[in-house]
Amino acid sequence: RAKVLAQKFGAKYYLSLEKMLSQPNIDATVICTPHAFHAEQCVLAAEAGKHVLVEKPMATSLEDCDRMIEACRRSNVKLMVAHSHRFWPGNVKAKQLIEKGEVGRLLTAYDSVVGGGFGPVGSRDPKDRFSWMQSRKLGGGGAVMFNGSHIIDRLRWWIGSEVKKVLAKVGNEVYGSEVEEYGSAFLLFENGVSATMTVSMATPGAGYCIAELIGTDGLIEVKTYENVRLGKKNWETVHVFNPENERNLTFMAEAKEFVTSILEDRRPLITGEEGKANVEVVLAIYKSS
Repeated sequence: RAKVLAQKFGAKYYLSLEKMLSQPNIDATVICTPHAFHAEQCVLAAEAGKHVLVEKPMATSLEDCDRMIEACRRSNVKLMVAHSHRFWPGNVKAKQLIEKGEVGRLLTAYDSVVGGGFGPVGSRDPKDRFSWMQSRKLGGGGAVMFNGSHIIDRLRWWIGSEVKKVLAKVGNEVYGSEVEEYGSAFLLFENGVSATMTVSMATPGAGYCIAELIGTDGLIEVKTYENVRLGKKNWETVHVFNPENERNLTFMAEAKEFVTSILEDRRPLITGEEGKANVEVVLAIYKSS
């Protein structure tokens, strides 16, 4: 597969991570492997002097998060966690509305990512499952670790505070996976804002990604694949999802932030510490449930 893709895109491929990292013309790495491998690969990249963009979740334990942060600090390279939802145009619009005070003081929020299953969309056939995604050893968890980390990150970002209390319930009876297939949690933030979150990979086929942010002066409804609406006296559509290019714009903005943080020698938008904070909430949900 590596050879086919290399030929298609005119890229080099390596069967050894160490050999790739030894190349002097490589400045940065993007880690998109199963979660359990993130820490070791990040440390190796940092020790080779390469900047690191690592997929979410950052790691499967707080100890591994700390190893990654320390390795990048020691080697003076950038570490950014790829929580792509912070770059989704609709989510960015919601953040701008909050910062402008359009809904007053935030009181509570709801966020949900549902659908997709563990394999190809619409399939419950065991042979179609992505086996590592249902492995506790390789994935570190299921729906909460995979998609719940998106929710946790954007709630922390929107609300502008850290989670201090968690009450949660998860389950795995649909596929009988090693890991949770769905879950719900109540989150209380340090600034007093509360939020509820729901995540499910137990439902194949069409899903949704919806959030509501409720404040003293209005509310924001975010339907990631449809639109963003601001509700005050009346509803106003403030952003419309563009299926032609919005997904591409999201990942282009994420990549640009990573590269720019290197060129400008500054902290990236989503640091290792931010990634660790999200993992900490995921693990708290597991402990609560």
